[in-house]
Amino acid sequence: MDSLLESQLAEGISWGFTALISGLAFVLWQKFKRLQDDVEKNKEEIANFKTHVAENYSQKKDIYDMEARINEQLSHLGHRLDKGFNMIYEQLLKDK
Repeated sequence: MDSLLESQLAEGISWGFTALISGLAFVLWQKFKRLQDDVEKNKEEIANFKTHVAENYSQKKDIYDMEARINEQLSHLGHRLDKGFNMIYEQLLKDK
């Protein structure tokens, strides 16, 4: 009688562990599928963001061109200031 009870108990525990593991596997599978869906959604959002950035922001070449124009204008302004100060200095020398 004891061996029959022990075998039934062992079989019950085995079925219990099998049910528990199956339940956990199902929960993990559902979480994995949700994670996979989130990854696909994020990929699409990143692709849309990259398209938005490419359409609405300047490119590297445009930035370099703008920097060159600004430097040229600053250089031109510096030459004009030097020329103006030289003219003032020459006027001051003439008045002496």
